[in-house]
Amino acid sequence: MVTKPITPQDHADMLSDLIGKRLGFGGDTLSERAAKAGRKIPKRIQRDLALVAQAADTSVHPKLSRQIDKKQVTKAAERATTWLMTYDRVGRRRGAALDLLALIVFNLVLVTAALIAFLLWRNLI
Repeated sequence: MVTKPITPQDHADMLSDLIGKRLGFGGDTLSERAAKAGRKIPKRIQRDLALVAQAADTSVHPKLSRQIDKKQVTKAAERATTWLMTYDRVGRRRGAALDLLALIVFNLVLVTAALIAFLLWRNLI
């Protein structure tokens, strides 16, 4: 049984599907989905996704496909896949909600303390 080697286009398709499933962004190509994800993806992973997307576009042309460093593309795809598999959308939302709640509670405590200080200063308590 002969197995087909993984091409840069296969890597791009896999990463595009992962971005769609894990981050919830749509688009036709890896470049579009990565652009929509924007700041949710770290810069180093954005560079890896851009490398894989460029390799996938270049692999369509027979003469240009020889210029692709397949090891570098594979490593970039592995790094991006690892990061996408560890991304927890629910956990991040929960963390953002807790951050907002903590900010509201802190502001309420601060306003209450300021009100009590004002009432003490004016001898109303």
